Amino acid sequence: MIIVDGAAWYQEYLENEFKNISIIKLPPYSPELNPIEQLWQWLRQNEVANL
Repeated sequence: MIIVDGAAWYQEYLENEFKNISIIKLPPYSPELNPIEQLWQWLRQNEVANL
């Protein structure tokens, strides 16, 4: 299983060539589903916040 965002450079033809993978696309704006966004949120709240 491969989880990707909606970027144009992801090649959907790979899913047809390889039967053991499936591509799951995230909705256009879904920070709660993207793990790196949770890291950025934590950094903004704890490390780089203006005090």
